[in-house]
Amino acid sequence: MTRRSIRRAILLSAALIFLALMLGGCWRQTTPTPGNRCVGAGHWRSGQIWPVTPNVVTPGGAHVDTSGFTVDLADIDARVKAVAECFGATVQDACPVIKIAPGATRSCYGDYLLLPVGDSDPTGCLRKGQTPTPECPCRWRVLIQRDGSIAVPPDLYNLGDALARIFGHVDDPWLNDKTAKCALLGVRISKWSPPPEPMTTNPPQETPR
Repeated sequence: MTRRSIRRAILLSAALIFLALMLGGCWRQTTPTPGNRCVGAGHWRSGQIWPVTPNVVTPGGAHVDTSGFTVDLADIDARVKAVAECFGATVQDACPVIKIAPGATRSCYGDYLLLPVGDSDPTGCLRKGQTPTPECPCRWRVLIQRDGSIAVPPDLYNLGDALARIFGHVDDPWLNDKTAKCALLGVRISKWSPPPEPMTTNPPQETPR
């Protein structure tokens, strides 16, 4: 083969590989699992606190591990759609996987729920005007786990924060007026109810980092 033929063959192979990656990419994925390429978040990942096994797929395409809670799936779809469209995206661009985290506690600063884990660095709470105390420790309202899943209490209050980080590919949506506006489309308290009977929940597997 001549050098020109070899070069042409290499370029053709590269083009075929690129096409295969595009066709198999996140936007084509219809049955995502935590950790695959369909989960488009690369920002603000914590440790893996809860294992995730989605048991519900919303009509809009979000995969949800309800942990036995009854949550408003239509509200999840509305938030995902609103935040995604605010960033010019669709649900297929990130295929969000949502874990309804057990063990949530009521916030000292409002009617919303907090995750039972938090950050040893109180900077985030102090920035909100909240001074952590033993009775009111600094805890997260939502987090993105290492596998890319979103862990959120059953009231879904701050789901918009994590959705903005995923669809907007930003580390902190609240530092910019435009991204904050998108995040706020997914921030509100949603109705929920606990599991119908006591159930064994998986305890945190490791401390966040």
